[in-house]
Amino acid sequence: ANILLFELIRAVFNAVEAGASPQIVHWYYILRFLEIEGLSLNTENCSHCDQKMTHGYFMPWQGNIRCNDCHENITLSWELDTEMMSLLRDLPKLSPENIPDSINGTLDKDLINRILWNTLATRFDTCRTLKSVEVLRKVL
Repeated sequence: ANILLFELIRAVFNAVEAGASPQIVHWYYILRFLEIEGLSLNTENCSHCDQKMTHGYFMPWQGNIRCNDCHENITLSWELDTEMMSLLRDLPKLSPENIPDSINGTLDKDLINRILWNTLATRFDTCRTLKSVEVLRKVL
């Protein structure tokens, strides 16, 4: 039994029941799930040079974030501004009771979903028990 995962699932259901945004809870779940599994999305340092970042570029085929100097090809990466990086960095640090019922600002919600699902895909497609994003979609 994975007690941490069970507690996470219970907490996110309680958060939704208490009025938190289901979409934000979904993001919180994925980010915390990655942490529990030891596969966190590093939003602090460039995955290539380890430089501190305030904004960066998500590499969808690699599932990581690189700094301005290290991203390989701007057409194959998704730019993450400071607001987006802050959300990805700070959301999993919240306690489930403090998950907001909305997000202020101009965040691209579709981009957040794509980032999180690509992160899951790149981390689990090589895993023996979870072979594809389709399996993850059924599980989640």
